[in-house]
Amino acid sequence: AAAAALSPGEMERRRQLFEPAFVQLVARIMLRCEYPEAFEKWNRGERRDFKRTRSDIADTLYDAARVVGGGKVLELLVQPLRELSAASAGGGAFDWRKAEAAYYCMKSVAKAVPVTSGVLLREVIGSLSSVPQQPQLLATSAFTVGSYSGWLARSLKEQSIDRPFFMQVLALLGRAMADAEAAGGGALAFKLVCKTCRGLLAPFLNDLQELYAQAVNHVAGGTAGVAEQEGGLKLANGDVLQVVEGMSCIISGLPEEQVDGALQALAAPIVSQMQSAGTLQQVPLITHHVDKLTSVFKTMASNRRAVAQVLTHVWPVLDACLIAIGPSEQGAERITNCMRHGLRVAGAETAPMLQHLLATIPMRYKDHHHACLVYLTSELVKIYGANEHVQVALQAIVHDLLTETVPFLVSLQDFDKKPD
Repeated sequence: AAAAALSPGEMERRRQLFEPAFVQLVARIMLRCEYPEAFEKWNRGERRDFKRTRSDIADTLYDAARVVGGGKVLELLVQPLRELSAASAGGGAFDWRKAEAAYYCMKSVAKAVPVTSGVLLREVIGSLSSVPQQPQLLATSAFTVGSYSGWLARSLKEQSIDRPFFMQVLALLGRAMADAEAAGGGALAFKLVCKTCRGLLAPFLNDLQELYAQAVNHVAGGTAGVAEQEGGLKLANGDVLQVVEGMSCIISGLPEEQVDGALQALAAPIVSQMQSAGTLQQVPLITHHVDKLTSVFKTMASNRRAVAQVLTHVWPVLDACLIAIGPSEQGAERITNCMRHGLRVAGAETAPMLQHLLATIPMRYKDHHHACLVYLTSELVKIYGANEHVQVALQAIVHDLLTETVPFLVSLQDFDKKPD
């Protein structure tokens, strides 16, 4: 209450009074972010403690930036990079730990740095393209790109950065995704750049699609769920989903006349993978590829007609996968979740499919009584329930599902055992 009563002039006077202390604080704690020499030998607990310490430092830096000003703090944080650059130019060794700590600190204050800090941010983002192939440095560099994606969007819109500059950024993200330890940071940064710069990346569509193809055309390997592909990317399954979501964001921002073709090209490799996995009846692979398509449908929520076309094309493949997973409840849930999101986005545009859906869903339910098929039917009721021309057909499918379900619910205990 007392702070609220202060005049703007008094607030500024106090800020200026404490600014030197905050500047000194930034200069001191930024040095505490560096990886020590022997960090590779740390156990899990030591790594966790270091990560927690760095997180606390990041919070402090952000608070200081809100007082001093993001631009001024960024100017302080970029100094170690300038010193490294001068040392390297003079033939000195490049200290990746010092560079990584500087980028980590700059990433931490990103939300306080105005996007109008053009010259300084161009220096920071531009320097990332030349970082060496070191896992921790690559991961932090990628995270830094993602943190300043707002500046990238503004610069692309104002045409203050050219094609070679953005291609260097894209190449950095590709290098990060090709490193097993940095791949997660590269995939997340790719998604953030795509989401923030949606509608501005049409000139780079072919280049982005090339990186997307490397990410999505993978061969899963190892018990850790890491995906390795011929292009050299080393992405976990969750990282692949980040790339798919990012590419879907770009397509959703394209001019309407380009969306249909681009979305079909986006979905084609996923559908092909689903077909192969379904033929082999490999449930983990089926669910992984289906999750990618689900991500596409969720991200393309504003493109009803284009999603309806893809859904119509892919529905037989989804149905075949549903047969292939057999009694797997988890597999059925993932597949029907994809179906449900597709129906939710496409809405009444799915009318040409309706007769087929009303015929096949009860058949699939009779096979293994997956409760998720009841949820899928509820989506059809939401879309077409008010349409008097299909109410009789909807009543029939609900009746069929109830007829199959009631025998499993003959006592109160059955409701507890099978709540779905």
